[in-house]
Amino acid sequence: MIRFSSEDIGLADPDALQVALAAFEAWEKGGPPEAELALVEAAVYLATAPKSNSLYLAEKAVKEEIEDSGPLPVPLHIRNAPTGLMKKLGYSRGYLYPHNYPGAWVEQGISARKDQEPHILQAYGQRTGKGDREPDGKDG
Repeated sequence: MIRFSSEDIGLADPDALQVALAAFEAWEKGGPPEAELALVEAAVYLATAPKSNSLYLAEKAVKEEIEDSGPLPVPLHIRNAPTGLMKKLGYSRGYLYPHNYPGAWVEQGISARKDQEPHILQAYGQRTGKGDREPDGKDG
């Protein structure tokens, strides 16, 4: 149930993981027969929850990207600049603070590769707005 809640439900209902973990904890602490109903409740919740495998696909894409490109430096514009020297070196220059934009969403490059800007987390599967973000930047 724990794997299913993350892999097949994921961002469509972020509460699914907590439900699965609560059922596991009820079983660990209470055991049968008391915790059997908690397992049934979790199973029904997960079975009827909206589904999205976007996290699973994003994790797979990230692993493939890392294997293809190897380790890359963090781009300067998304690095923190707590010192004057870091600011002079260009740290945080050009960073777009998402909270200053509608829906706290802004398109900005985050890849160290100049030839490619990967879009790892995309709209896969059913989206409910409970946790997924629509490609246009609005909550679903």
